[in-house]
Amino acid sequence: DPRELCRKSPELLEPLTRQIEVIKRMNRCLDAYEAEPPAPDKKKNDNGSIEFEARLLDLQFHDRGGLGEVFKAHDHQLHRDVAVKFLHKKIAGNEEERKRFQQEAEITGRLDHPGVVPVYANGTTDQNQPFYVMRFIRGDTYDDAIKHYHKFKHELPTGEKRVALRKLLSQLISVCQTIGYAHTRG
Repeated sequence: DPRELCRKSPELLEPLTRQIEVIKRMNRCLDAYEAEPPAPDKKKNDNGSIEFEARLLDLQFHDRGGLGEVFKAHDHQLHRDVAVKFLHKKIAGNEEERKRFQQEAEITGRLDHPGVVPVYANGTTDQNQPFYVMRFIRGDTYDDAIKHYHKFKHELPTGEKRVALRKLLSQLISVCQTIGYAHTRG
């Protein structure tokens, strides 16, 4: 009970109660997402929120990957959007998967390269679900860029087609260089 926890420091009751409500909203949002995941081409807006040290608000589903789901949130103290990656609830109880997820956050957090998304923080929800916070990157995926190129390449004059293909190849080289950098750092 929050009142019991704050018996000796009553000034902490209100902030603690707010934090508990935020965590409950976050868990409802994640539970709703787990119960009805969005279609792959449709982003679900749960209008939920998450606070990490009372900073992150407006949690919205963004995408999913092999180890977790990524949500977009807004850091109201620094006035920027961030990405929050949660370990899939289905595997959150698997100690090996938890270690892989934590290792992913730690390794990525140590890398300093323009091609690597910086990790700002990590933590665990009150339901023991690991997460980490990183820069939110706007834009298309490389896969989307390739599909776009193939869809419209027949409409481009030869010179523009070459420029578009060179741009794609340049991006691929950049990805390869980033992976090479990451491998040199273990």
